[in-house]
Amino acid sequence: MIYFNTPADFDINKIDKYRDLNQKFSFKKFAVKSFYGNLNPSEFPSARYQSILPVINLRKLKEYVNVLHKTGFEFNYTFNAICLENIEHTKSGQRKIIDHIKILRDAGIDSITVSNFRVIDLIKKVAAGLKINISANLQIMSAGGIGMLRGLGIDSIVLSTDANKNFGIIADIVNNTKINVEIIINSGCMLGCPFSYSHYSYISHAKNLKLDANNLPYFELRCELNRILYPERSVFLSSFIRPEDISIYYNNLGITNFKLIGRHKTGRDYLKNLEVYMQEYYQGNFFELFYGLQDNILQDIFYLDNRRLDRFLENLYRNKIDYFYNYREYMDRVNTMVKHIKINKKLKKQRLQFCERQLKCLP
Repeated sequence: MIYFNTPADFDINKIDKYRDLNQKFSFKKFAVKSFYGNLNPSEFPSARYQSILPVINLRKLKEYVNVLHKTGFEFNYTFNAICLENIEHTKSGQRKIIDHIKILRDAGIDSITVSNFRVIDLIKKVAAGLKINISANLQIMSAGGIGMLRGLGIDSIVLSTDANKNFGIIADIVNNTKINVEIIINSGCMLGCPFSYSHYSYISHAKNLKLDANNLPYFELRCELNRILYPERSVFLSSFIRPEDISIYYNNLGITNFKLIGRHKTGRDYLKNLEVYMQEYYQGNFFELFYGLQDNILQDIFYLDNRRLDRFLENLYRNKIDYFYNYREYMDRVNTMVKHIKINKKLKKQRLQFCERQLKCLP
């Protein structure tokens, strides 16, 4: 079976629709296995700005998890902020974390995704039955790195998104580890992004930040400027995997667990986005797909027929061309495709000016 781990919107009325989707695509051996999310607000945030997440209290979490279990699904709790301000190394902080873990355990969660090794020790101490997943935030992308973690008693690992276009690394990991491996398929992060670790740390400390399209913090502004100035980076130089290309990963590389990211409280239709991946086909503008089929500024500025990308990634795989080790050859192939991106120059100029003004106004 090929399993999907998808964001929880905490809408109990939609759970049956996911079950129907599993039945619809059972002939392909595709199935949603689990949903993930966290309490919000919470003293212990995840790797997302709290202001963009749905508001979920403990009662709603218990109710949602209970219905998931009755329908045959699992729930994964995201406790994966990259920094806890070192409270995990103090007695008082550990007591708070232990109390939090007990609450989650009693709420019925099945697994917990973490980015902090001291938290793993505390989970094992008070909730040994919980499965432990290592977050992609730790940027693990080697069989050796996974081997170092085995002694911690982890059950699965989400690979760094930097590994997504490095087929040799993924194959080596799958062939040399017994731990379940999962990859994120719809991340828009640039491969090898030098800002990523600082960005993860920033989010961990930004509990009360109000985030919207007209109030972007530093890292989001940098990302948007990068994508507007160089749209090919979103298409070819990001870790994003098109629905048409996931077969490379399960047929050729042995990956059976795929994660869709998002978790926004508004604007995204996770059910529709998931169905596109199960169909392994999308007809339309690639930049619509890139942002999870939600309205976004990039789809207004750029247009690229998703069909133009058919076999691009497959050819890279078959010719063993890797972004990190064959960069020049990789870029030669990218440059032959850039001409197919259509640009609304007026909107592009306006958005560039907006981002530049915002950057200048930041403290």
